[in-house]
Amino acid sequence: MFRAKTQRTPSLTGVLCALALAGACTTQGERDPSLENLIRQEQQLLARGPDARTAEQVFGSDPFRIDYLPSLNRYLVLLRNASEVLLCDDKLRVLDRQPAPRSPTGWDRDGERRLFVAGELSSSLSVYRISTERLQPQQSIQLGETASVRDLTYLGRPSPAVFLLDGFDRRLIRLELESGRLQFFPLGAGPMRILHRSGHLIINLLQEHSILVLPLREGLPDFDRSSRISKQGPFWGLDAVVAHDRLILAAGGIEDRPLDRSKGEFGNVDSFLFTYELPRIDGVFRWDQDSASRHNRLNLSESGIVTPKAVRLARLPGGGLQLWVAGFGADKLAQFRMQGSEPQLERLLDVSPGITDLQVGSLGGHVRLALANPLLDRCRLLSLKAGQPTQQSALLEASRGRKASAQSRLGEALFFTTLLAPDNSSQGSLSRLSCEACHFEGGIDGRVHYTGRQDIHATTKTLRGLARNVPLFSRAGDESLSSMVLAEFQVANQGSQDVFEMQPSHHPWLASIEGLPDLLTPLELRRAFLAFFIDFEHRPNPWRLHRKSLDTLALRGLEIFRKRCEDCHQAIDSTRQGKAVPFDQWRDWLERENRDLIWGAPFYSKTGVRPYVDPSGARVPSLRRVWLKYPYFTNGSSRTIRGVLERFRYQGSSIWHHHDQNADSFTQTLTENEIEALIALLRYF
Repeated sequence: MFRAKTQRTPSLTGVLCALALAGACTTQGERDPSLENLIRQEQQLLARGPDARTAEQVFGSDPFRIDYLPSLNRYLVLLRNASEVLLCDDKLRVLDRQPAPRSPTGWDRDGERRLFVAGELSSSLSVYRISTERLQPQQSIQLGETASVRDLTYLGRPSPAVFLLDGFDRRLIRLELESGRLQFFPLGAGPMRILHRSGHLIINLLQEHSILVLPLREGLPDFDRSSRISKQGPFWGLDAVVAHDRLILAAGGIEDRPLDRSKGEFGNVDSFLFTYELPRIDGVFRWDQDSASRHNRLNLSESGIVTPKAVRLARLPGGGLQLWVAGFGADKLAQFRMQGSEPQLERLLDVSPGITDLQVGSLGGHVRLALANPLLDRCRLLSLKAGQPTQQSALLEASRGRKASAQSRLGEALFFTTLLAPDNSSQGSLSRLSCEACHFEGGIDGRVHYTGRQDIHATTKTLRGLARNVPLFSRAGDESLSSMVLAEFQVANQGSQDVFEMQPSHHPWLASIEGLPDLLTPLELRRAFLAFFIDFEHRPNPWRLHRKSLDTLALRGLEIFRKRCEDCHQAIDSTRQGKAVPFDQWRDWLERENRDLIWGAPFYSKTGVRPYVDPSGARVPSLRRVWLKYPYFTNGSSRTIRGVLERFRYQGSSIWHHHDQNADSFTQTLTENEIEALIALLRYF
């Protein structure tokens, strides 16, 4: 069997007719959220040409983490997009700001003396000395061939060391601070959060839908005695404490059931709270069949908490435990009292959506919460008085540098919160959700989900970088961003109740977006969603930032890629009738930070990866940021890029990607040297 390619051209008339039959234009006031109106705006936005702004510049400073120093009465704030760390007083007034490793997302402290910070677009670890009035940069430690760090944790004994999560190469790094020695240990996909508790590392592997509990022996990870807690979707937020020789874990994540698309909507994707109690057995906290009864799950979406990324366990003065949970996707925060591993709801508070981190403290006998909110580019302090409403006590605005329009910012809110489907229910298989239910930070979640069509399953696709890469998704059903926007409003809203008006005054937090009208029509909502997707590009490739030019092995991979891969994964700057980039310019494109080729194609291809999502096969996917994807192929049948290349078969100009009886006619395979060269090259994509 040979690869079959089918070229498709947009049919505006056909899609318009289908939308008209579906009754897409049925509102009062501005009554036309139609494809024709949206395409007009899409063409205007695309006419601006390539955008030299980075994602960091478009979406503001992003206060991503917040920490409190009790003895100093100071706060630390980590600005992800601005690549800074702030020292603030007890009113969140900035006392000092220092450059941090680029796109910082991970930090930890040695008591209140030293601060360690690393970034997902940096190959170094920065160390700062903390004082009452300033942060003094002390040291910048290079991390070898590491290109990206998502999170880290500090250990003072038996010898000072820092453990770091390398999301690009999916590994755990141990840095011995006194000698500078680096040790590397393979992990699963999507390492996102790391904690150290009582001689154990607790690691959230987001794309593998697992929490790894990893004991340390003489300061080194003991994988042979590790435990793994897994479910059918990602965990987003995580915290842990040790109480009465038990490890108590609390995690926010997606519902532990397969995504249900049988009715066309998104079912079984509510946000849940999961709590676990792990006993210590022979000195190690273990999760097995004997301890599986010691866990609880609670549907948070029913209480208006969606995409819970901020989870914090706090000890009470009398020895008990409190649990605080805030959702990124909705405007509620919950306070629970823990009875063992069972959470009991005590209070539900109104807050702004967009919270990624929270700290719990006290002031004058009152609870004081510190909240980091990158969606709105601000941090807040809230004082909670018994029997009285929440009191706002301080606010840090960190939005300097934001380049996105008010329209695009509204679209960002539609993407990351429940504004897209404000009236959804959580009853039965129904779900209250945001787009992050499947697309964490706009990317992927590691699922292979049922598409709702025949017996077809598919991996999650990133929603970044869609503007120049149509038709969209494996099924190639959307010939423009405009048609995708209309479809997403429809499938996200239950019963197709997708055409509605919105009053920003009903959502007070929207006041942070200046210039919104008093009433948002259905068309204006869709235009905002569209404007956001035009802006929502990939973050820079950390490997390119680490290696400014292609190495010898990658240069060899260029020739192999041109010969074996580029027929489908094309070097074009856009699939919207974009221009093919000549081979002699490929290297230049791969060595620049803000230039990306698609490395895909707008047609279908049959390569043996079944089931096909269309009679003609599947859309040729883009290979941009291929190292962030997991698992590989439409059906998720490969776990690594090496696995993809080892399965590759060809005969002449025809190729096959899957081992089965049809592969016998494709007799040639890539050599080990070719595989190594292609792996080296793909790191730059």
